[in-house]
Amino acid sequence: MRFEADMHERFIEQAGWTFQAQTLFAQAGGLTPGSSVLEAGCGTGALMSSLAGISPALYTGVDVQPGLLHHAAGVFPGFTFACADGFCLPFANNQFDAVVCHYFLLWVDNVPAILREMLRVTRPGGFVGALAEPDYGSRIDYPVDFESCGRAQRDSLIRQGADPDMGRKVPAALAEAGCVDIAYGILGAYLPVPLTEEQIRSEQSILRNDLSDSEMNRSMENILLYDAEARRRNTRVHFIPTFFGWGKKPAR
Repeated sequence: MRFEADMHERFIEQAGWTFQAQTLFAQAGGLTPGSSVLEAGCGTGALMSSLAGISPALYTGVDVQPGLLHHAAGVFPGFTFACADGFCLPFANNQFDAVVCHYFLLWVDNVPAILREMLRVTRPGGFVGALAEPDYGSRIDYPVDFESCGRAQRDSLIRQGADPDMGRKVPAALAEAGCVDIAYGILGAYLPVPLTEEQIRSEQSILRNDLSDSEMNRSMENILLYDAEARRRNTRVHFIPTFFGWGKKPAR
């Protein structure tokens, strides 16, 4: 993945969506300023920055994309970053109090294996958490004209190699990896005011990208105009259930 200027802003926006899950995780994990926290697939550091605002701790991030890490190190010099594969983390056993990921597992082709690796570097009694995994199979779009967009986006994710229904699988995946005392939830939705023009552009850039290789691309501009109009009136329902969950590493 090549770093592009708007990526960090999009990641910051996504971290804002999951503030509730982050807060619950920090409370459940008992994170303190002395706690050590690792994020697998950290991207530009947006989630760690958000978590640090909730619970100061010692944050480390790993990602396989040097361009994203270079940007992250420049924006967040107080964090530690390493270029590494999540399937082979460059850390000792039992090193961290908590290991997390965010919008990550849906892109992983062997989820149990990567969760077991995350569990390996977690101390006994520590927490492994997946703080955001969407479930496109339960998506709600309204007006009904947008349902075809939802199906097309889900199909696009499958073509890209993602599992668009990863959300519902989070609790079982944590259990299969060896976690105990599993907790999970679904992020709620509340939109008291219409999206800003910047937020509309952000949402539509994802739609435009995902539908670029579908038959709907031919009617893209009409779709986007209708979408933007409905969002400005705050009548466009676009809800993708997003699951979060965590579990403990068994004590010795």
